[in-house]
Amino acid sequence: MRPLTLTLTAFGAYAGSQTVDFEAAGAGGLFLITGDTGAGKTTLFDGVCYALFGKLTGRVRSEKMIRSDYADDTLETSAQLVFLHRGERWRITRRPAQTRRKKRGEGTTEVPATALLERLEGENPVPVAEGKESVDAAVEELLGIQVDQFRQIAMIAQNQFAELLNKSGRDRSAILRQVFATERCQQLQQRLKELASASRAETEKQVDSLRQYLAGLRLPEEEEATELTQLLADAGCVWRSGRVLELAEELCRADRDTLAGLEEKIGQLDESIKQSAALVQSAREAGQRAEQLARLEKQLAQQQDGAAEAVMEQYLSFMQSEEYTRQVTDDLTLVAAVSPALMAKSKQPDFSLELFNTIAQESMKAK
Repeated sequence: MRPLTLTLTAFGAYAGSQTVDFEAAGAGGLFLITGDTGAGKTTLFDGVCYALFGKLTGRVRSEKMIRSDYADDTLETSAQLVFLHRGERWRITRRPAQTRRKKRGEGTTEVPATALLERLEGENPVPVAEGKESVDAAVEELLGIQVDQFRQIAMIAQNQFAELLNKSGRDRSAILRQVFATERCQQLQQRLKELASASRAETEKQVDSLRQYLAGLRLPEEEEATELTQLLADAGCVWRSGRVLELAEELCRADRDTLAGLEEKIGQLDESIKQSAALVQSAREAGQRAEQLARLEKQLAQQQDGAAEAVMEQYLSFMQSEEYTRQVTDDLTLVAAVSPALMAKSKQPDFSLELFNTIAQESMKAK
């Protein structure tokens, strides 16, 4: 914000209306306000501060002290400031609550406080805010600072510069941050802090997890004196995890080679077991067939014995039957008729089976 003109009427040390052209005085970029005590130097500072914020620069002076004691009763106290901010021209006019003599008739009248903020676009001003509260809010939003910050950095009253210097670092940072609009930088800084904190937490989590995994490594007894064992014994081994993984990979590669050899031997043993199992199965099947053959032979023998017994029983039964007796009697009768001499011989003691067969054959021929 750069002030261009300030017009004070019945304000402080100025009984009438006074206009200060800062634009002309500060053409070189720098000017000095100087004068004797009571000349009105502080009044100019109060006029700028009051026009913008409705407050004076010093905290010991109230708004009731704004009106000039030397002003005519008919004049209204006011302060008007035209300023340039971010390439735009603005005009703000304030009148405090005051008592003045009536312009007509006798007595006095109470004039309420007024405020008006306008944006100057060519010859036609554009009202932006009206009324004390609306103008106060609009100015704070436009300039980005409040009256206390304005007092401390932009227009410091006499003997109050040390107050800014003596403030805490946090308070000075807050003031300067708002003045120079560094909220985005603060937001970026805060975001970076959050990201760094999250990254730190994630890193610690991964380090703890890595420590847990490394602590779970179990090495063969022959690896006790190796570099890997020494690394794992070091508390900072997580920061050399690359080397640890390299050595572990070498160990795993050797274990894979050993495992491949063992798997080959296991395959050979499996094949031998399969062959042995085939032989055992063949032997088992041969034994089963031998048992089955023995059972069949036993059954056959039993069947043969049974058949012989059945034939003998049938033969004996037939020999004991009347039919057999009758047949034998008939045969003997026939034989006797055919060969009485043979019949006679059959009664002799030397009669034998052979002789009997001879008789039988002759009998059969006779039939």
